[in-house]
Amino acid sequence: MIGYLGPVNSFTYQALLAYNPSSSSKEYPSIRSLFVALRSHEVDSIVVPIENSTEGSVTTTIDALYDEDVYITAELYLPVQLHLYGNNLKSVTHVMSHPQALAQCRNRLDSLLGSYIEVPTASTAQAIEQLSDDNDSVAAIASTLFEDRIPVLQRFVQDIENNETRFIVVTNKVTDVENASKTSLLFLPQEDRPGLLYDLLHEFAIRKLNLTRIESRRDKTRPEVFTFYLDVMSTLNDPLLKEILTILEVKKFGIKVLGSYQSAK
Repeated sequence: MIGYLGPVNSFTYQALLAYNPSSSSKEYPSIRSLFVALRSHEVDSIVVPIENSTEGSVTTTIDALYDEDVYITAELYLPVQLHLYGNNLKSVTHVMSHPQALAQCRNRLDSLLGSYIEVPTASTAQAIEQLSDDNDSVAAIASTLFEDRIPVLQRFVQDIENNETRFIVVTNKVTDVENASKTSLLFLPQEDRPGLLYDLLHEFAIRKLNLTRIESRRDKTRPEVFTFYLDVMSTLNDPLLKEILTILEVKKFGIKVLGSYQSAK
């Protein structure tokens, strides 16, 4: 059973179908509820968004990777094309959608509507569900899946044409993935000090291991200390990566391995 951020036809649901169209699935109302369901073994794995090419990280997912005992087993990228749905473009004063979708369309909506009020929803599909036939002042941003059923006020309102979202498949079991090529890691330093980030990146650079992503975040319990999320094009079976992790442990970097999996790029 795979959990996804519902309702049906959300972008996460589309990612689930791209990953495993034949699997049994269950929808959940939020990213946090997905991780709770995984922790309580209601589902075997979950599909969640982790970053968007326009707006960056999905912070709820990143926080859960820090907090929960979970592993990434796969990734996939989904092109994001967004329409504005509603009844009357000239009457729109409020726009509903997932916060990431709202952020991805701000410039286009500013030029199209002028001033408007954003109304966050748990998903783009939920925004469509909340549209009312008799309220012209509210519109919704959602995927192109709904254009045959609901009036489209404006097509392709995303600010960047080549907009895409990266999704990950997460489980609570360590899994050996065939043809793995990428590893996700969390580094949790014991304390802040000058040269900390250099010490971390230097070990990868001198061994010519390519980092495709690095993100720093403040430790919630120690605001003066930064933690780091990294994606590296290597696997846990690579002697070079093993060497790096051993050295960084000696340098008092706490390490949390999120898993090796096949790169979707």
